[in-house]
Amino acid sequence: MKTKPIVMITLLLACLMLALPAPVQATAPEPLTIEAELWLTGKNSAEGYFGTYGLFEDSGYASEVLFLADDTIHGTKTLVGEDGTITLKFQAQITWTGESTAKVNGRYVILSGTGAYENLHGVGEAHATLDLGCQGLECPPNIVAKYTGTAHFD
Repeated sequence: MKTKPIVMITLLLACLMLALPAPVQATAPEPLTIEAELWLTGKNSAEGYFGTYGLFEDSGYASEVLFLADDTIHGTKTLVGEDGTITLKFQAQITWTGESTAKVNGRYVILSGTGAYENLHGVGEAHATLDLGCQGLECPPNIVAKYTGTAHFD
């Protein structure tokens, strides 16, 4: 007689498990490259243009807020493309190659996104060249950056 309650409880639990939603699966990480050219607009800000390829392609307006601590640069870059906005944070070591030029190497992480990028996550390496000898839109870009890594959507 004890078998009947156990069978009923097991059947009830099985029905409850089937009624629960399946967990959401993230897509597998794929290569993503982001390239940006920016001009300084102030002591701690820059703006310009970006393009992406790999996991998805988009291009548009880029802005950056940055600060220096010794020979380390910390920044947050916002990319506004046709399909949405991506916000990434980076930290990198600066190696001065001249009085106003440098190479920058570090890491980045995608913090958030909107639109098509709402569920985007990614990490990778950040590389850039700085040329602070000429400033203004009539000069070449002050910052030429390339972010290479992997990203995926939840």
